Amino acid sequence: MTTLAVPAGPDDITSSWVGNVLGRAVRIGPVKRIGEDYGFASELYAVEASNGVVERLIVKLWDTASRAAMRELRFFEELADDCPISIPVFRSGGVDLDNGRAFLLVDELRDVRQGDVSKLESRGSLMRLARDLARLHSRWWASSELAERSWLIDMRSSERAEDWFASRSAMFLERFGALSDPAANAVFANAIRAHALANDVLRSAPPTLLHGDHHLDNIMFRTDGTPVFLDWAGVGRGPGVLDVVNLAFRMGHVGDTQPALDAYFVTLQASGVRIDKDAWLATVSAALLRQFITWTLGMAAVHMPTERGAALVLPSIAQAEAAIANWYESHPGPIDEVIGS
Repeated sequence: MTTLAVPAGPDDITSSWVGNVLGRAVRIGPVKRIGEDYGFASELYAVEASNGVVERLIVKLWDTASRAAMRELRFFEELADDCPISIPVFRSGGVDLDNGRAFLLVDELRDVRQGDVSKLESRGSLMRLARDLARLHSRWWASSELAERSWLIDMRSSERAEDWFASRSAMFLERFGALSDPAANAVFANAIRAHALANDVLRSAPPTLLHGDHHLDNIMFRTDGTPVFLDWAGVGRGPGVLDVVNLAFRMGHVGDTQPALDAYFVTLQASGVRIDKDAWLATVSAALLRQFITWTLGMAAVHMPTERGAALVLPSIAQAEAAIANWYESHPGPIDEVIGS
């Protein structure tokens, strides 16, 4: 990890600074802020640098107090070259520990469509995402090399104190009221048990490399449909189904959930991963239960800093409720175990 001067803001992104990072003299055009509605922990700036050839770059800035942001830099420096999926091209990165700032420099993506959590993807797009996610996970499936990287978040289990559940439940009910679907409401009421059962299952699942914040705002699509996975600040090590349920239950239409899961599983097997389908579906159920708690109780105290973010909260909760309702119709066993039916 390089230690060097890091811009405090856009005024410090100069020709001299960009040239120093690239290792050659360049001239840059106007620095443009981008992506204000698609992330809250960092700042993104688009820059054109030229020295005979124009290079379009993105500068990402953040405070080093954010562990998540530091993980993204480590990911690009240590793991990105081995990723079998499309990700931004890494150019440089560094930290200024004295001033508590860090930066990431990547190539700008051209001719792409920005994913949007408020707009569901088509079945074809969802299948492509599922297959690429399976290829990512198969690369590091049960890999010992990830265990050596202590900076990765360990997501095999999620520890929460009992008073967290009580306080968040009260906050949620006060802000949003009770859920209307019986199965979802029962899981909500038995969140402590759901969380414990999910942890028991996921703890023993083979770990792999997780994106960790897998949603449509963190994906762009090339003109040929290829998804580009962005924002690796939440990267971790754990059961791949934690990424999968975000895709299958949050990115597409209800009728596309099972096809997306099937596409992922088939690609996982084709990539050389040996796994039993029923055992894997049990981990899907466990991951859904754990994520449902994050999507509901986890949102109880969250107040989005932008108008767009605030407008997404209620639809997100409705989507979480629908995920439990629809999964319960086809896979009632794990949810019945939670609610005692």
